[in-house]
Amino acid sequence: MVELNHAVYDLSTSAQIKGGHGVIVGVHVTKAGASGDKVIFKNGGSGGVTEFTVFGESVQNIQDINRRFEDGIYATVTGTTAKYLIVFK
Repeated sequence: MVELNHAVYDLSTSAQIKGGHGVIVGVHVTKAGASGDKVIFKNGGSGGVTEFTVFGESVQNIQDINRRFEDGIYATVTGTTAKYLIVFK
């Protein structure tokens, strides 16, 4: 799951994951949430452009994403139950 140059971020609330250039390579929902729980990944800060969304209603492992973020990786979490593990470089 984690290569030599990858980092992992444990996420349960909205946060700036990485400043500057970054690449998300995997998202793992480690604890299922309620209906509507999701994480929205944005390029830049909280007002940045939405790149993609992962729903946290079930435990899942999404790998080989390789999505580039030029201005930093920001994650907006909706709901309070789901837990996410973000793999990036």
